[in-house]
Amino acid sequence: MKVLVLLIKSSFWKFLIASLSSFVSGISLAGVIYLINQAIETRMANREELIWQFLTLLIVYVSTSILGAYLITLLSQTVIQDMRLTLSNKILKASFHKLEYQSKRLFTILTEDINTISSIINKMPTILTGIATVIGCFGYMVIISWKLFGLFMVVFLFTFILYRLPLNSYGERLRKARNHQNTLFGYFEGLIYGLKELSINKKFRNLYTSKIIAPLTEEQKNHQVTGKTTVEIFSRWGEVILLLGIGAILVIIGETDFTTYDVMVQFLTVTLFTISPLARITRVLPDFQRINIAMEQIDRAGLDLDRESEKIRKTSLPEINLERKSSIPLVSLKDVTYSYYHSDEEKFFKLGPIDLDIQPGQMVFLIGGNGSGKSTLAKVLCGLYPPETGEVQFLGQRVDHANVEEFRDRFSAIFADFYLFPEIIHIDESVIEEKAEEYLKLLELHKKVKIVDKTLTTTNLSTGQRKRLGLLISYLEDKPIYLFDEWAAGLDPHYKKIFYKKLLPDLKARGKTVFAITHDESYFDCADEVVMLKEGKLLEPHLLHDQLIEFFN
Repeated sequence: MKVLVLLIKSSFWKFLIASLSSFVSGISLAGVIYLINQAIETRMANREELIWQFLTLLIVYVSTSILGAYLITLLSQTVIQDMRLTLSNKILKASFHKLEYQSKRLFTILTEDINTISSIINKMPTILTGIATVIGCFGYMVIISWKLFGLFMVVFLFTFILYRLPLNSYGERLRKARNHQNTLFGYFEGLIYGLKELSINKKFRNLYTSKIIAPLTEEQKNHQVTGKTTVEIFSRWGEVILLLGIGAILVIIGETDFTTYDVMVQFLTVTLFTISPLARITRVLPDFQRINIAMEQIDRAGLDLDRESEKIRKTSLPEINLERKSSIPLVSLKDVTYSYYHSDEEKFFKLGPIDLDIQPGQMVFLIGGNGSGKSTLAKVLCGLYPPETGEVQFLGQRVDHANVEEFRDRFSAIFADFYLFPEIIHIDESVIEEKAEEYLKLLELHKKVKIVDKTLTTTNLSTGQRKRLGLLISYLEDKPIYLFDEWAAGLDPHYKKIFYKKLLPDLKARGKTVFAITHDESYFDCADEVVMLKEGKLLEPHLLHDQLIEFFN
């Protein structure tokens, strides 16, 4: 069972002690039942001795139950923590281009599947104690009458098989409901991030829930209701058969000399004590179908991520020396190509072949129409997308799996769809104290945002303010290469002027290399070089002038 494997891997010795504690707890409870039977049978002949034995067993039962529950709870929570951290680390180590469009699937795993496993693992103390109690009671039943125990086991096994019958069908329905969850998360994402559009469009707002969300949730509900109802029907039938079986045993005893009435009374007393923990165990069986499905999702993601995050021998990249003049470009793209499926046009788009040299301290502006491949080129340039053919070089050294992480770390990038983290724990406190307030004032954010304990006091800002705040963090990171994907698009002319005439020249003066995607032709004079991308290819320099005129006209 996967849950037990996880618990054992977390700490074998803790699991062993917890299991032994639960076993002793169960045996102690069975011993309490035995003493009750003895007290009834002997009519409390040895009252004092029975009382002390009874109290001793109760103390053992309570103490071992608490110890077992504590250790299993500790193990289960450690497993959940390890799973979250492991999966998070695998995601961070995986190739960006493989996971870029799997956010819904990964988010569902990190939230729903992990929570499913957590809720079921938390029941493990009760399950282990119940199993130990049942084993103890079964042992006592054998002592009372192995013949009656044999009859009881026939009835019990038949009941268990009947209960198990619908679980596979239930599992399939759960699997279908879980597969719908990724799609549903996408719809909820639209509900949250598209709230403005939905609020302003009454017809679309009403149809979004009734025609998009409602059908999927209805299908999920049907799978859950049908599956659980089927399990409950078989469960109730199992209980009926168990009780009928016990009744049949009573009839057999009454009609034959199978055993004595006193033995039967003792046996039934123990049986009644056994039914409660048995019921607790059987009620959890459907939950293990849920945990298996959740583990399937995590294993599938984990295997994919394992392939992408294999251990590779790291190699270092050369250091940038601005004082030493060199003819070697800082970043070079040599016959680079990259292909992807363009969903809007329902065809594959190919970037390249691209040849591009960017010198240390150079400021390069890239322009191009929608769908020309600008953002794709930017992601190849900074190492997020690996080239299909050709190679990316850094100071003449090829960028590959062994050094791509170090190569990416040379960049500070703000993409058009950037995410603004409130935490800036990766920036030294001295840098924040020295420069943050100056840049906040320059970007006119000092009245909106403060930095307290390396955390932004708010990110609940307008789009323009968020862009300026992202630029502030980028400046504080102080990387050698800066990449801006249409950062100034949609900003007021005032902030555009600050960006092009103050901030970019300041970066250049500090020896930084800048690669900016832009359409602000009035500021092209700020660039050392302007390049244009058309249908995935860079235009030759002699064609650039005419194409620029055509593009902006």
